[in-house]
Amino acid sequence: MYADKLRLPSTKRSQPDIVLIPRKQRSRIRVELRQRLYDVRIAEAIQSCVGAHPDVSLAVFETGRLRVGCQAILPGEPLNGLTGRRPVEEFWDVVRTQAEKPGGIGGIGEVPLAFVERKQGCCDCPRFFAAPDLEKELRPALESGGEERGIGLIFRVGRGEEVRPLAQQLDRRGSTIGVIATGVERRFAPDDALANVNDFIDPANGTFPSFDENGSVYPQGVDTNPAAIMNLKFDPNTSLNSGTFPVDPQTCKPITPWDYLGDNTIFQVIHNAGLRTAWSDKHEVYASFNGPGSNGQSIDDLFSPEIDSQAVMPNGVPYPQDDDWAHIDAATKQYDGYKVQAILNEIDGLEHSGKTHVGTPAIFGMNFQTVSVAQKIRSTPTTLIGPDANGNYTTSAPEPGGYQWVNGRLVPGPVLSSALDYADAQLGRMVSEIRKEGLAGSTTIIVTAKHGQSPQDPNKLITVQDGPIISAINAAWAQTHPSNTSLIVAGTDDDLWQSYLSDNSQAACDFVKTYLWNHTAQGFDVNQNPVTVQHSGLAEIWAGAAAAHFFGVSVDNGHYPDVFGKVQEGVVYSKPTKLAEHGGMNTGDTHVLMVVNGPGIPAQVESASVETTQVAPTILSVLGLNPAELTAVKSEGTQVLPDLRGPKLGR
Repeated sequence: MYADKLRLPSTKRSQPDIVLIPRKQRSRIRVELRQRLYDVRIAEAIQSCVGAHPDVSLAVFETGRLRVGCQAILPGEPLNGLTGRRPVEEFWDVVRTQAEKPGGIGGIGEVPLAFVERKQGCCDCPRFFAAPDLEKELRPALESGGEERGIGLIFRVGRGEEVRPLAQQLDRRGSTIGVIATGVERRFAPDDALANVNDFIDPANGTFPSFDENGSVYPQGVDTNPAAIMNLKFDPNTSLNSGTFPVDPQTCKPITPWDYLGDNTIFQVIHNAGLRTAWSDKHEVYASFNGPGSNGQSIDDLFSPEIDSQAVMPNGVPYPQDDDWAHIDAATKQYDGYKVQAILNEIDGLEHSGKTHVGTPAIFGMNFQTVSVAQKIRSTPTTLIGPDANGNYTTSAPEPGGYQWVNGRLVPGPVLSSALDYADAQLGRMVSEIRKEGLAGSTTIIVTAKHGQSPQDPNKLITVQDGPIISAINAAWAQTHPSNTSLIVAGTDDDLWQSYLSDNSQAACDFVKTYLWNHTAQGFDVNQNPVTVQHSGLAEIWAGAAAAHFFGVSVDNGHYPDVFGKVQEGVVYSKPTKLAEHGGMNTGDTHVLMVVNGPGIPAQVESASVETTQVAPTILSVLGLNPAELTAVKSEGTQVLPDLRGPKLGR
């Protein structure tokens, strides 16, 4: 299922082979491998080679230009009887079989597979691992003041928007990390220290990640008291599963989420200045905001309950909709409420749980998820009702999400209006608490968004499933490349197109671009009527070198998608269940609000264009710290927001 999507080195041979190397030749082969461009080892893949062939200790893919070594350490019998040279497809059939077993490769059947490409001089400890779920939405632009090319992560395009590392990534030390992204929603967070938890209503319905992600609050992740999540604490050593991290080829140690970033963050600069830091967000992997070299400790108080976990009402009963916190807007408000309480506690000088007095942080904040859910979802209840006399809860009737036309004006619909009212009320609670604690004269508040949503006008919506398009491209490529049946191996296509290819040649990239541009795709409008769209729903496509140029990086950078596309406004790659998505380049994606309030800030509307990357240097300036201490600010020249320079503005 997953293994056939792993990126293999490009080959000019039609049938790359597996070569089993006898032990007595092992040293010579390793020397030979190191003289080549890459020494790629996929560990935990062919243990039975050792068991079935005692004289064999190393398997090598021979692809013509490269040889790829595979140390054999996975239990099982995938290659019993395999001797001499065999087509590489047989090896992948074996790995695929292992991956689909309960428990699977890496210990979890659903884990996407990944591998490490290592350059000359790497150490001899190969490792096969499940990809870290950095598909989760990060927003390093807000924390670092930099763009994707410097941060070291390319997720989704757009300055200041979220970015997702998909498929093959190259970090600044030169290690290439393969990450399989299925392009579909899944109830699984492979970075979690705790394995998935069975659906509380019916285990046959599947699994969710745990609310606490590591079992530190709920035994085995079983949540019967969601309010207890306030006791969640982040531990860089135990809260995440290091077995899911990529491996540094120089040290052979896992690369943590915070070390994966290429630029430092405001939390590092502020923490190093001796000031307290805090943050609340929706995934534990947002510990990446600690920044490189921080040991995961520059955020003194990180609170990040898992939003993809199963939504549970305050009395411990799962929501009847049987979904996660991000697909029932009434539940999303409950979820956001825990983070709001964390902020209120921190304003009062307590740590997020409200139990210990530690002093008000110099920097703290949270994300609201409620509005985003309300913009995208077609229909959902807005309100949790209860408790009744018996302590039971229910939800209001579902209402339409997104925007709607009223008297010729595009306005928020009932769910979105309710979500905006909720966020406004919670911000009001925070402001009131700041005033109550006497902090109004020293506190600056910044309200903004890491992304917008597109389309806002529901009449422009066209949902297109990208799966059939990808399958058709792979099938067309395989007609002339029978040894490579999966040209597109990864990508996330929400309201943009990103493809990572198994063949990185310009010819392969151009093949995908041409196919996409000439293809007429099938989709559905907002009323779920079938429609067709030209050019696979795309308005512009960049491939190979052009994609690298678009992102401002060199062709051999390794971060950027091989094929990248801007969608026609209104196109969303999904089933006809969404009203909008984000990550793309249209106006609804990239134009977001920004409100700044604090002492010394005049009441005015700033007409000049600004970017969310400017938030990070502004925060440091407001605190009296040097914005140039942020490496991205220094290298990219990111400016402080207009009229907001200087420590007199407060914290």
